[in-house]
Amino acid sequence: MIKSSLVIAFTVSVILISCHTPTITTDNAQSTGADSNKVSDKSTQAYMADIESYRLKIADSVDVNEKCISTCTAKISKDDRETREIYKKRTDALEKQNSDMKRNMEEYQADGKEKWEKFKADFDHDMSKLGISIRSLRDSIM
Repeated sequence: MIKSSLVIAFTVSVILISCHTPTITTDNAQSTGADSNKVSDKSTQAYMADIESYRLKIADSVDVNEKCISTCTAKISKDDRETREIYKKRTDALEKQNSDMKRNMEEYQADGKEKWEKFKADFDHDMSKLGISIRSLRDSIM
């Protein structure tokens, strides 16, 4: 019983050792390189398309923020002077932050997918905070 197990194990080992993987010829290597370039080109195109799509989304968000701030500014213009001054400081700060966010997005230069993902996460966080601040201002005025 043990002998037959050893013979089977030895036979399997010999078969596995004698199997070889095909060598890559230069034709195969060139096509493999071309395929990886195609994959790289596709991933670069997807990455650049993601940046463009995100830029458009942010431009829309910035426009919405600007309109909301303008509405708040128009509303506070009807308040007494002291109240106007308080809200004017808030609206000015929010306008500046909104324009800074717009400029940061416009000036972003593609510098690798990993850096893009970090930039996008940080930017989303900052835009979310800005949106909350604008809604808070709007709710306190209206």
